[in-house]
Amino acid sequence: MFCRTCGATLKDDARFCYYCGRIQSPAPTIPFPDKVRYTAKKVGSSPLFLIAAICFTLVQLLEIFSLLPIGNTLALGNLFADPELLPASETQTLVTGLISMLPSLVITLGLWITYGSCASRKPKANTAGLTMIFVVSLIQLVLTCLVLLVAALFVIVLTLETNPFAGIPEAPPLNTLLGIFLGALLAIFVFSLVWYIKVCITITNVRDTLKTGAPNKRVSSFVGVMCYISGALWIFNGTISFLNAGLQTLNGFYDFSVLYILPSNFFLFGVTSLLTAVAQILFGVLIFSYRSKMKALEAEERMHNFKTLSYAEPYTAPVYIPPQPAQEPELTPEPQVAEEFETTADPATEEESE
Repeated sequence: MFCRTCGATLKDDARFCYYCGRIQSPAPTIPFPDKVRYTAKKVGSSPLFLIAAICFTLVQLLEIFSLLPIGNTLALGNLFADPELLPASETQTLVTGLISMLPSLVITLGLWITYGSCASRKPKANTAGLTMIFVVSLIQLVLTCLVLLVAALFVIVLTLETNPFAGIPEAPPLNTLLGIFLGALLAIFVFSLVWYIKVCITITNVRDTLKTGAPNKRVSSFVGVMCYISGALWIFNGTISFLNAGLQTLNGFYDFSVLYILPSNFFLFGVTSLLTAVAQILFGVLIFSYRSKMKALEAEERMHNFKTLSYAEPYTAPVYIPPQPAQEPELTPEPQVAEEFETTADPATEEESE
């Protein structure tokens, strides 16, 4: 403990400073559940979480922009071509694209709800945003399993009916190719299953911590590591896209019949790839930061419980006393009283004798 005026080192229970004499007001004690919630909310309202949410939102906005007619035109990188030759974005295409983006849009909304609730001054945070992300992840898990199952069945039926490798010389056996493809699908299925289950468990544990105020470090490190790996892959894809955009632009300078501009489809994909990479890496950092903070709080809780039990009165077990056999009460003899027999003469008899 330090003096609030001169900064001198004092005892934890000191009421005044031994050097300057100022009275030390005791620091307000925060309940442990509120301290846990405050720590979790601090991670959810950190600048890293805000930057990740902004990057994820920009990715969705660029995706929506690419579905619009003007975005489709810019993505082609050809402003002076014949508009009739450009594949205009029809209403059906726009609606289909928005429907396919619906899970990502719901996740974006959930991120902003989570950030707003964590940034508020209320002791408890609203977990509606995390619930939305949990539901979307669960739906994606079910859909991914169904799509992989349908793809496996389609490949099996198609391969058994018609052999697509029948006319290719030196082609591997059909059973070998089918086994390799089904093995790849099985690996993708297992990875997707583990990924979505770990994500759902992580979201559930964070949500329970915000509700109950009990520290829970059981957030998946697998999810954090995969966020790092995914971010690295997105950086690689973005770099390749930027290189392709530069080559496309240089080719446009030599081709005077068509004028290409920089915002081509490769450039837009490169921007979205880099934004996605930043969001994924920041989410990985936040997961490991939350895990370390919860681990420290769990250790603090164990130490507090240990001190409480140490200063408590020692427990004394009750002593077992075996029952004693019943004893008959001893009878005390009654005192013997000497009987005095006194003979008294009958007055009638005395008169006769006289």
